[in-house]
Amino acid sequence: MFNLNGSDTMKELQISVFRSVASGQLVNVSVEQVVSGIRGGRWQQAVEQIRQAQARGDKQAVADGKRALPFVAFSGVGVGGQRATQLRVYSALVVLDYDKISDPSRLAEMRSRCAEHPSVVSAFVTPSGEGLKVVVRTAGRAEQHGHTYRQVAALFDRLLGCASDPACKDISRGHFVSWDPETFYRADARPLHLPLAESEGAVPLTQAGQASAGEWQAAEEIPAEAACRSERPAARTEAPPVGIAPCCSADEWVAAWQKLYPAVEGQRNNLLFRMACEAAGRGIPRQELYRAAVARLAEPGFDSREIAAVVKSAYSRATREEAPDAPSLCHESAKMPIVAPFQTDGREEERLWDEKIGGESLREHTPTFPESVFETLPALLREAMVYTKEPRERDVLLLGLLTAVSACLPQVQGFYHHKSYWPNLYTFVVAAAASNKSILEYTYALFQVYVEQAMHRNQELRRQYEADLEAYQKAERQAARRQSSSASSAPQMVTPGPAAVAPPEEPRYFYPHIPGDTSKARILHHVRENGDRGGLLFETEADTLSGAGRQDYGNFFDYLRKFFQHESTPSSFKVNGEPIYLHRPRLAVLLSGTPSQLNRLIPTSENGLYSRFLFYTFRQAPRWKSVVPLGEEEDEVEKHFQALSHRLAQAYAWLEKHPTRVRLSHRQWVRMDEVFSDLLRQSSLLEREDFQSCVKRHGLMTMRLCMVFTALEKAEQGYTSAVCYCSQPHFEAALSLATTCLEHSRLLITSVQAGDNDVRELENPDKLSLILERLPRQFTTRQFMDTAVHLEIPKRTAYRLLQNAIDLKISKISRGLYENCH
Repeated sequence: MFNLNGSDTMKELQISVFRSVASGQLVNVSVEQVVSGIRGGRWQQAVEQIRQAQARGDKQAVADGKRALPFVAFSGVGVGGQRATQLRVYSALVVLDYDKISDPSRLAEMRSRCAEHPSVVSAFVTPSGEGLKVVVRTAGRAEQHGHTYRQVAALFDRLLGCASDPACKDISRGHFVSWDPETFYRADARPLHLPLAESEGAVPLTQAGQASAGEWQAAEEIPAEAACRSERPAARTEAPPVGIAPCCSADEWVAAWQKLYPAVEGQRNNLLFRMACEAAGRGIPRQELYRAAVARLAEPGFDSREIAAVVKSAYSRATREEAPDAPSLCHESAKMPIVAPFQTDGREEERLWDEKIGGESLREHTPTFPESVFETLPALLREAMVYTKEPRERDVLLLGLLTAVSACLPQVQGFYHHKSYWPNLYTFVVAAAASNKSILEYTYALFQVYVEQAMHRNQELRRQYEADLEAYQKAERQAARRQSSSASSAPQMVTPGPAAVAPPEEPRYFYPHIPGDTSKARILHHVRENGDRGGLLFETEADTLSGAGRQDYGNFFDYLRKFFQHESTPSSFKVNGEPIYLHRPRLAVLLSGTPSQLNRLIPTSENGLYSRFLFYTFRQAPRWKSVVPLGEEEDEVEKHFQALSHRLAQAYAWLEKHPTRVRLSHRQWVRMDEVFSDLLRQSSLLEREDFQSCVKRHGLMTMRLCMVFTALEKAEQGYTSAVCYCSQPHFEAALSLATTCLEHSRLLITSVQAGDNDVRELENPDKLSLILERLPRQFTTRQFMDTAVHLEIPKRTAYRLLQNAIDLKISKISRGLYENCH
């Protein structure tokens, strides 16, 4: 435990920000970041709703709105994940709370006075719009935080002409973020030096730095019912607050607290709840405390029934068993959350710094591919990644490259579930505009030489065909002239000539890149002409494809579903008078687009097309990409990919001469069964039956990824064997890629049930974990259902989740009593 208050600058100061009252998850940020968010309107919409509710007198809406806001522990840096009960670094900041000030001009005047004081870091209007928070930098120590607070409060109460809330004396006090465009931030605030007094003993700290005097929770105007859902108080072994004997009766306890912390309207519930928690920790019987509290505190508007409810909540909390951290079910290879996408992983700690985990912000928290995937890539793919360092861009590029390569691996196949398949993948990258999806252009750069060679071959075939056709037509004309000359001569016996020469057959041209703005007949024609070489349907704007699909001539989405499974496809469309018939067609699809473009292309997840895609979605702030050349030559990147493109064309030629069958070892098949059978069981907890088809098809996609990795390795090493087994590192990489994309798919599926012109907001698909992370290790049916109602989950849905979770996520101890298994 140490202080940072000896520094002459605020830059070193770090404080903890919690995602919400109901969550113990925190992120450590600078004070400037917090103030910047308050001033810049980061939480403007949520705060405006709270102030509107305050204006119409809707107290419940105000309380609910505040519970959804992040709150800040200005006293320093906390330690903990789901349960945060430690103070590691003390900031020496004191926060004063001036409440019940409804006059805006009065608030503005108070804020201006605070701005003139050299020790005030910031002052901002509270979420209700009827209060002011004042952040003061001091030179005190953590052990004397309470004493320092009283001295600072006395000073500023005189300066501002009103009394601050004494409850803010608690070192564990949390304060909600707000919105105040007129607030200020003083980076050079000077520590306020105050006379030191004897240690009050209210907040003794262990040598390890544990704050045993309180919890890192928000107590600002939070009803006791909400507070009781937080952590239970730690066992109290330190000395009681000043003026309270270590051993005293319930009546003496209430009298002492009443003297130390006079209750004011709007704070009575909070003060009683804290007092009852302390009393429970010291073994004072609940009924005795209740009788003493009623005798001394009951008054109109705060009757015995309300006191009983508060005391009951406090004692229930004091005896509640500590709940574990949120579960993280990760399989060994992927090392990414399957059902707990908001677990802090170190790399993405900043994702918790948000006012609400919901809606579009969910895209910010989707997992990235594990680093182990990039370490085991075949050389061609690994070298294609050298110019991308940002995780999201790197992931998107890798998916694009894998999809493009899957379209140019001839004579490569594998067996999955007793059926032969080819490597062709379907991939869809979904992100907002200006999210750097343009990185997929490198995919076409890798594909370019392969396309150019195919076009050159087509030109040669066309020239040969035109020459043969011209020769045939010339022969036909000559034969016609001879016949005409013979007919005009004197009648004589005509000797039959040789049989007529058959006209040349038009060759089948190969089109590796198939555009999205095409017709049904044309895409059938292209896929048939390409035969076992397949092709790539590549569009960086998915609207190109969905626009064609809206036309009668272009609605070929049913064919895309069949192509993925290599289903033989008969059609009444004709080419040269003959119906088109496709036998085991092959096609890879690579698309990117915005969320609305996804919705227009796949408006429902029940039509089967959704489950056939590897999805990747993300959101990040638009940022300028440096235009400085990456090497000595301006076209260095272009030359790099051109060289790689030649290597891919060489790999194609090698594989075309040496057919390949990719196999998995028995151990790998068993591993795949274990992973996907577990994922399929977990999908029953999502209340989405349509997601089960996604799980099943991602097993097939894993096999196809194994085929891509193995085929590239064979071509790079010059192997000639017809049977190649997938290496263990490549198998693990394929499994990680597929399961990570499955997590993205699980999120996106919540937004594809809306109408054609409507984009539904994303929802957290794992409602069960949202409930369980707010419950103790052992819980009752009533606690489960009450938590679900608090999260606005329908009771019927919550009951089904509870029943489906038995033996998967929870175990049933007895009737109505359960235990969290994870």
